[in-house]
Amino acid sequence: MRRSLARPGDRRLSQLAAGEVLLPANITWDNNQCLSADHGDRYFSADGQAEVQRVFMAPVQFSERAQALRDGSTFTCGELGFGTGLNVATVADAFLAQAPKTARLHLISTERAPLLAADIQRMALLFAAKLPIYTELAAAYPALLSGWHRLHLAEGRVVLSLHFGDAAMALSDIGSRQRVAVDHWLLDGFAPKKNPSLWKPALFEQMAGLSSCGTTVATYTAVGEVRRSLESVGFAMRKVDQMPIKLHSLAGTFEPNGMPAFDAPSHVQVIGAGIAGASAARSLAERGINVRLVETSSRIASHASRIPAAVLHGRLRDDGSPGAAWQALSSHYSHQRLLHQRGYRPTGAQQISGPNAPPERLAAIFERYKASGGWLEQHPNPNSAWRVAESALRFNIGGVVHGPTLCRSLADHPLITLHDSAATRSADHPTILANAIQAQSHPYARYLEIAALAGQAELCAHPAPPTEPIVGAGYLAPCPGGMVIGSTYEYRAWSKAEAIAANLKPWRQHGQHRASFRAYRTITSDRVCIVGKLYAQDLTPIPNLRISTGFGSTGMSSAPLAGECIAAELAGEFAPVTCDIETAISSLRFRERQARRGARMGADPT
Repeated sequence: MRRSLARPGDRRLSQLAAGEVLLPANITWDNNQCLSADHGDRYFSADGQAEVQRVFMAPVQFSERAQALRDGSTFTCGELGFGTGLNVATVADAFLAQAPKTARLHLISTERAPLLAADIQRMALLFAAKLPIYTELAAAYPALLSGWHRLHLAEGRVVLSLHFGDAAMALSDIGSRQRVAVDHWLLDGFAPKKNPSLWKPALFEQMAGLSSCGTTVATYTAVGEVRRSLESVGFAMRKVDQMPIKLHSLAGTFEPNGMPAFDAPSHVQVIGAGIAGASAARSLAERGINVRLVETSSRIASHASRIPAAVLHGRLRDDGSPGAAWQALSSHYSHQRLLHQRGYRPTGAQQISGPNAPPERLAAIFERYKASGGWLEQHPNPNSAWRVAESALRFNIGGVVHGPTLCRSLADHPLITLHDSAATRSADHPTILANAIQAQSHPYARYLEIAALAGQAELCAHPAPPTEPIVGAGYLAPCPGGMVIGSTYEYRAWSKAEAIAANLKPWRQHGQHRASFRAYRTITSDRVCIVGKLYAQDLTPIPNLRISTGFGSTGMSSAPLAGECIAAELAGEFAPVTCDIETAISSLRFRERQARRGARMGADPT
């Protein structure tokens, strides 16, 4: 069934759930000028980069503030109107040149009508000589899916939290979760008369709620109504001379006390050094937080993550649920996040029809996401040597993961130290349980509805394995000298021979069997992962305790975003998912359900 898509100006945008497809902005190009057909206005002037510096940076002493930052500190910029990304690229470029090498820039930006990736790439080419980070931004530009997208640029020194959808919805979504004040606001919607939705007083009130004394704001417009609205929420505004380009712009400073200061923890303990723990550790360390990474015998990737060829693949659903949105957004995040890590080979992936994904379901998935960008294609499986079904999806994101190498790469940071599990410390500092099913042995985690499901994968030698992984009837992932084929879902214990036969049966070619790998995946009663705080019976959060587990077969595509969500929350930043997704992956859901229908999977709610 065909679905309608959200268009710019559509009132439904303010109610859109995360993961919905947005149609791109209606633009035209005129002699390298990007013009909005919807608003009858240009995105930037002929001296675009100089204008950004003149309007948004110089009036608030951005360069001086960047230079004065302490080592390890974060400067936060909020922007209304991402547009072509020119502001982001210009601000990031200046920050990288002027701030201390250990300082971090967090850019929070919103865009109601996002441009296509091809248009962002065209912008990057126009400014590549002066703004090299633009090329990196264009390469990481996300699919046109509503909700939050978090991009890590410049080796983690620049983080962009980009929201596709209504700006008021974005600020409302983070208002109760962002505990670090925004340092500077850039208001860059089209002219108020041409785009009034981005200049409403209610939006300025939301900005004020995310500001503290000294937060600055700058905007190209000098319209009196905008100035008065900003003054009414606490900004002391002034006109800035912009002659001879135009008469004035506006800049101002927030005068009320606003948000209180937030102190992030200096140390965090992470239990488990597989993909879940290593991902969380890396996200914490990049925020300047010391991480004690704990694993049995101090071995990284000693359990399920030790497999030599796993697949990063979205495992998409087409039901429109928050869980489905998590799957889509987390697979995009993981692909972009791991691109420059050792142990990840971005080959793309094919999904063929199989018992859990008949052709009609693959068609429905393609129909849901096809308009969001070129990352998903539909075609018969073109590799006839490996064809086991006529229907297939091709993902241009995703690839093959060598688990031990990737986990070691993520943990390779000067603020991460590895320790044996016997050296686990008490909860003097925050602790993250990222140790799969073992997390349930913690006294505060016994209410979790999780179980260990055994699985086996096979290493096979083959002279000409496929160039990219194939998933569907099990999976097949190429590796040096052959491929890994798997994996069984054993609700009862299988013999090794039984598992080998089951794994190899779906494939016309499987080469010569060399070895088997057995491990346990952790599943939940609702097949949705568990990320964030743990809760007592009275539904209050347990202090200093977080969890990241229950990924089932989606660890490589979900654990990196789970780690980022937990690290962000501990550092006072909002998790880069919408509130409905955060609720869907929270362990609180088990407490609430158990009050209605009792515990499942052997959980102990007491």
